[in-house]
Amino acid sequence: MNRFLIFLILGALSGPGAVFTQAGTPYEETIDDTRSRGFRLFGGPSREGPEAQWERVRSFVENDRLRPAIRHAGYLVNTWPDHPRAVEAQRLIADLHFAREQYERAFEAYQVLIDQYAGMFDYDEVLNQQLHSAEKVEKQTTWALFGRYNNPLEAVPLYRQLITNAPHLEITPELLFRIGEIQMTKGKHADAIREFDLLEQRYPRSEYSVQAAFRRAEAFGKISKRYPTDLGPARSALAAYRYFLEAYPGSEQAEIARERVTEFRDALARRHYDMAKFYEENMRRPDAALAAYEALTEQFPDSSWTESAKRRIQKLTHETNSNE
Repeated sequence: MNRFLIFLILGALSGPGAVFTQAGTPYEETIDDTRSRGFRLFGGPSREGPEAQWERVRSFVENDRLRPAIRHAGYLVNTWPDHPRAVEAQRLIADLHFAREQYERAFEAYQVLIDQYAGMFDYDEVLNQQLHSAEKVEKQTTWALFGRYNNPLEAVPLYRQLITNAPHLEITPELLFRIGEIQMTKGKHADAIREFDLLEQRYPRSEYSVQAAFRRAEAFGKISKRYPTDLGPARSALAAYRYFLEAYPGSEQAEIARERVTEFRDALARRHYDMAKFYEENMRRPDAALAAYEALTEQFPDSSWTESAKRRIQKLTHETNSNE
């Protein structure tokens, strides 16, 4: 538990006691208002009103009883949602969840603050706390039946919500890139490609757009290796690497991209060559073989298989002319 954070929370709770509405007038609850609220016989909010309930919450925090502090702060928010103390109580709930390392709950509590009490708190500060919460969720490891595990995918919806809360936040391109990288590490390459595409489309001038373009090509490459008999992903990988070199020729990854272009170009050329040989030798269809060889030389003029294909074209052309 973060004791330093608890110390800061206690400092925040020691502010002035007078509470005012947004209009600047003191909040007052009538007897009829109090009677209309559903108090419970055992537990629940204070019968003495929101200020007494707030003092109860403060007492729990000061005595390091964070679970009941969260619960009673929730009573305050739910029972007196229009009272200004409700804003402080909701923020306290979020901060205490964060202090207890319950980062996903903390994020959700900060979101309640954003959704229900807009304009009544420091928005940038709460966004920053949401960001810290999401980062903690991404990196957090927990104990399971067979040991410790980490599931960064749990942070993805949090990052998406953060982007929704502040689409023009300076860190938004990085958040999109993080989502794509998380998808990559979990083998969700098609999802990663969508994130990298979105990043480059929305933020073309961001430094993360360069990385996104390269990682998109890498994602297609991963898919092609997973499905080696499907030529579609390999063609997409080749096109993505070529695009990267055209769009970002001075990038640090340019040399790697050139190597990948050669790799996928030659792999695809070989597949065309093998198909042409199959038509030529197994199917005894020189016309189909000739078309396949010619397609290879047109699509992959610089491949390591191009010269062999040209020789087969010359041979088949000569044999075809001789037989006419």
